[in-house]
Amino acid sequence: MPAGQGSKSKAAATGPTYIDLGNGYYRLQGGDAEQLYYRGSDGQYHEVIRIRVAAGAVMPQADRDALTAYLMARNNTIQNGQGQAVRITSVTVTESLHKSKSTDKNTTDHYSVQLSNTALQAADGSSHLLHFRPADGNDQHLYPTAMTRSQITALQSKRQAARHRKPADKKDNNKKPPPSGGAGASAATKKVVVKKK
Repeated sequence: MPAGQGSKSKAAATGPTYIDLGNGYYRLQGGDAEQLYYRGSDGQYHEVIRIRVAAGAVMPQADRDALTAYLMARNNTIQNGQGQAVRITSVTVTESLHKSKSTDKNTTDHYSVQLSNTALQAADGSSHLLHFRPADGNDQHLYPTAMTRSQITALQSKRQAARHRKPADKKDNNKKPPPSGGAGASAATKKVVVKKK
């Protein structure tokens, strides 16, 4: 056996070494000095995901910490619409805290957050949309189907329009439509009186 091969396979068998920082977090020995890890409820080590905030959005540190805690409680994993576990590696806040447009009056203000991973990004750049409500603890709204950014925008626009649409029973079907614009329309509706001299 060549020199050093035995020690290499022994190191591979024991796995990576995590250094306990004494505050519930760990660092990977020989890894990125900035990257923190935590021990999940599954007994495994998981990265503490760095939360990115898109241009134009704002998220105070306390709310970032709450979002990080939400993900850590789930071992950085969500369930998609097919009941499959999806490991999250990328988190981007796309909208600042804003009023919910939900018809449920009990919902509180939320952030729009995109959760993704390398497989979703490589496929079509899609992500799972999370409405993160820092005031509601674990009562969050996750869209179980991954969507592209344009699909998310279209969904939000459609829901916004539906909320402001008049109910069918309040429509006045007997009301005449206003005349169309243009010179012909105004001439047709104007009464002309000609006086004879």
